[in-house]
Amino acid sequence: MTKKTLIHLAASVLLLVAAVVAYVFWYSHVVSLRTEVATLRAETESLTASALQISAARSALSELTEDEAFFGSYFVSTSTVVSYLESLESAGDEFGAFVEVVSVTPEGKTRLAVSWKAEGTFAQVMRTAGVVEHGPYDVVVKSLTIDTNESAEGVWTVTGVMSVGMGPEEGSAEESRTIPGPASDDVNDLLI
Repeated sequence: MTKKTLIHLAASVLLLVAAVVAYVFWYSHVVSLRTEVATLRAETESLTASALQISAARSALSELTEDEAFFGSYFVSTSTVVSYLESLESAGDEFGAFVEVVSVTPEGKTRLAVSWKAEGTFAQVMRTAGVVEHGPYDVVVKSLTIDTNESAEGVWTVTGVMSVGMGPEEGSAEESRTIPGPASDDVNDLLI
C-alpha cells in the first residue's frame, strides 16, 4: 500500500467514525424529543379531559341553578312574603270576592301559617278558595270553613288556615356554589 492509499483509507475511516458518532448523537436526541412529545401529549390529553369535565360540571350547575330558580318560585321567601300576602288579598278581585289576610305566624323555619277570610256570593268565595288553594305556591290547606253571613242575604264567608312553604333567602350560602377549576373562566384556554 502506498502512502496515498493509506491516507485515503484513514480519512474514510475517520469520516465513517464521525458519521456513526453524529448518527448516535442525533438518534439519542430524537429519542429524548419523542419522550418529551409523548409526555406533553399525555399532559394535553389530561388537561383536555379536565377541561371537558369542568365544562360538563358548569353546564350541570347551570341546569341545577335554573331548576332551583324554577322550584324556588313555588316557595315564599322573607323578601317576597309581603308581595305574596298582597297577591293573596287580591286573589278574589277577579271574581268579586273580598279577601283579607287575618294573621301570619311562622311554623318553624320552613313554613308560614296564614289565616285568611273571603266574603262574597257562594260562587265568588268558592272560586277564590280554589285560586288560593291551587295557586303557584307550596300551600297546604289546614282548615277551610264555609258559612253564610246572617247579617247580609246571599253573602257567604270562607275562612281558611293554610301552611305556605318558605324557600331559602336570595343570596344565601345555599345559592353561592362554584365549580373548582383553573383560574381562567374560559375553558377553551385549556383546549389545544
